[in-house]
Amino acid sequence: MPMTLAEIEKEAFTLNNEEKFLLIQDIGASLTTSQVERDWYEEAERRVKALEEGRTSARNGEDVMNELKEKLVFRK
Repeated sequence: MPMTLAEIEKEAFTLNNEEKFLLIQDIGASLTTSQVERDWYEEAERRVKALEEGRTSARNGEDVMNELKEKLVFRK
């Protein structure tokens, strides 16, 4: 007999944080249907891996947007 949603939730809450994260990723991936969504998901995974491996660093989004705005203003 298949597990009920309540049973699945109870089991999921016994997982450690890494296992919960992986479960969420897998469930999220199963919900994406378009190729564009799959491509963005794969790109996000690639970027997270690069961050975790120290091959890149994160930047504040507001700083990036301000820098871009400055570059666009000076082009005129």
